[in-house]
Amino acid sequence: MTPKARQELIGIGALVGGLFLGLTLLPWHITGDWGERLGRLLWHSVGAGAVLIPFLGVGWALAAFDRLGTLSWLRAAALGAGLMLLLPYTIGVVGRVEMRLLPADYGLWTTSQKLIGRLPAWGGAGVVSALGTAGGVLIGLFALSALGILTIGWHPLVALRTREAGPAKRDGGWGMGDAVKTVRREERATETKVATPKKPKPVTPPPPSRIPRPTPAGALIPPIDLLNEAPRDEVDVGVAQIDEMGERLVQTLETFRVSAQIVDRTVGPVVTRFELKPGPGIKVGRIAGQFAKPRSSPTEQLGDLELPAFRGHMVNDDAPSASGRVADPDRLVAAYHQSAATMNLLRAFTQGGFADLSQVHAWNQQFVASSLQGRRYEAIAAEIDRALRFMKACGIDLDADPNLHQVPFWTTHEALILGYEEALTRRDSLTGDWYDCSAHMLWVGERTRQVLGL
Repeated sequence: MTPKARQELIGIGALVGGLFLGLTLLPWHITGDWGERLGRLLWHSVGAGAVLIPFLGVGWALAAFDRLGTLSWLRAAALGAGLMLLLPYTIGVVGRVEMRLLPADYGLWTTSQKLIGRLPAWGGAGVVSALGTAGGVLIGLFALSALGILTIGWHPLVALRTREAGPAKRDGGWGMGDAVKTVRREERATETKVATPKKPKPVTPPPPSRIPRPTPAGALIPPIDLLNEAPRDEVDVGVAQIDEMGERLVQTLETFRVSAQIVDRTVGPVVTRFELKPGPGIKVGRIAGQFAKPRSSPTEQLGDLELPAFRGHMVNDDAPSASGRVADPDRLVAAYHQSAATMNLLRAFTQGGFADLSQVHAWNQQFVASSLQGRRYEAIAAEIDRALRFMKACGIDLDADPNLHQVPFWTTHEALILGYEEALTRRDSLTGDWYDCSAHMLWVGERTRQVLGL
């Protein structure tokens, strides 16, 4: 059994157990003799906190199936168990109920004592006798805050965060005293000045649309999905080819008189990121790389049919028919329009505000947000957000640094269709050199360049 299946099974058990224990609290005989005994035990033990048991089971189950975002099933269980004790404790302390000596006969208990139960009464009596009612209330507030922070990141004083300078004040205890004093002095100076309307910042008009005309009708070009990992049978780039691509990246940079060496890399389903020194990391995306496919054989056997090999949607169709495998030049035009639209989308993402570091929480897509990696990402994003707030509190103008609002992004693909690459080749009017303008960096695999001339 996988850990995920075990977690879901425990969640189902918690849901069933919570609902059953909730039914035992009812005054009707629907859970048998054992159920009645359990119900009485729960009422006697935690009083009104017992009514939270069904909600505990439901919350535990939802967390086990990753339906509560970053709240894990363990923290959901801890939150429910803590509230089961804090609710009757609060009733006893705030209501000043006699909790020191509860009668042995449950029938002699008052209504308030029945709402408290033995366990919260035992703890509340000790706190009140030592610290009084005021101390008991403060201890309950602290316990509620600790429980909320350790489980869901909330506490009763969270309303203090609503003010604009709240983040700086909240972090003031961690080496930020000078920044906090600066913010407070600015607030006092602002209060003494006459409020004047601020001039709105000039809005830079967006560049004219460069989206090409629609894809010609009849061209079966699948949309590019930038978020889903490609099927394993379509990943035709091995580790050696990725190393070769990195070396060619360095060679390409040298043509622009930029020297660097690869010190690290991160291989993803779409983007392979090479870390270079002395320069910063360069983000290179293999965009539209599956429109054309290298093939070791010009034909393939499908049952009793021997058909021309499928060479990608910009050449022919993957349908197992002779007519579908005929090369169609209109597909080259359709692939160009699809790639141009994708480039415009990437340009909008990297230069139009989505790459802004202040949007770091929006980069975590829904399909990974509830996973372990998504929770780790949110923790890192929270630290980045906190650092930006600290810099802003220190008076640093974050809007003046373009590196915080946009990111350079380079594209690459394998030059499999030489006629297509030739049509997009241009000559530099200054240097006289020839450049293929279909991507920032092109590369050719071993099966395509035919080193041995076969």
